[in-house]
Amino acid sequence: MNRKPKITIVGAGGYVFPLRLAVDILSFPELCDSVLHLHDIRADRLERTRSLISGLVKRHRLPTRLAAGTDRKAALDGADYVIVAFQVGGVEAYRHDVQIPRKFGLDQCVGDTLGPGGVFRGLRSLGALRRIASDMKALSPQGLILQYANPMSINCWGTSSLGIK
Repeated sequence: MNRKPKITIVGAGGYVFPLRLAVDILSFPELCDSVLHLHDIRADRLERTRSLISGLVKRHRLPTRLAAGTDRKAALDGADYVIVAFQVGGVEAYRHDVQIPRKFGLDQCVGDTLGPGGVFRGLRSLGALRRIASDMKALSPQGLILQYANPMSINCWGTSSLGIK
């Protein structure tokens, strides 16, 4: 008997990316019967995403098994794929990524992927990525992490040094 792949989205309480990811994942016949585990530290935002994806699964009569919760270890336990889609610090921190450099004369068109704002965001993200990697080593050592959070280059570089795939 083949085991269904477990796909975990970390940061699933976001407004855009987690929903788009779920739609993309579930559009593949090979993946629509997966276990899709949604994780976020904010239960209220997570419930919104879970409800929307649950509606999608029911409407299209997909065999997807949907799970959601704020327990990171449960979300990562046995995960085959871990998609990171979070924004550490939320919109409030992002505002600082743009406004602080602007105060010193650097007006960035995108404050979360490059320049000082990207460095700030990367520094905030690396601690969370380190905790995820530690849990993956213990709970899903064969799992593959897919980086979907900005700043992409810093997060990928940091994640690659943490000893996970």
